[in-house]
Amino acid sequence: MFGFQGYQEVMVISIFLALFSVLLSKFLANQEVLKKAKEEIELYRKKSTEAQKEGDMKKANKYMSEMMKASQKQMRENMKPMMFSFIMFILAFSWLGANYSDLLVSLPFTVPFLGKEINWFWWYLIIIIPMSMFFRKILDVQ
Repeated sequence: MFGFQGYQEVMVISIFLALFSVLLSKFLANQEVLKKAKEEIELYRKKSTEAQKEGDMKKANKYMSEMMKASQKQMRENMKPMMFSFIMFILAFSWLGANYSDLLVSLPFTVPFLGKEINWFWWYLIIIIPMSMFFRKILDVQ
């Protein structure tokens, strides 16, 4: 790719895919709607828990119903970026699998259940998950 070794190439691709996916979410989903839905879910969850502690199951069920409505709003808002991301990741996985199928990354530590050497897929996951969380935090994506 850039004169990098295979594991470095997969790392750069993973970072790019994480950033691209977060940017899709930021610009295709209404962040205000997502933030409001998240706040509503938390509010109704707390109210439902309080009502359950008080033994008022009618109120608890009402709050749970409101929480589900807010959760559905959140899910609808996330569908468009998820569909674009899904297509992007399917294409990336196909390409990575075809080009790095024999790649083994030697780690300086042992990963439980995986060992000291991992293939491109596990290396990709080790990179993309924390990088996605990092980009979501710095770009304030819900």
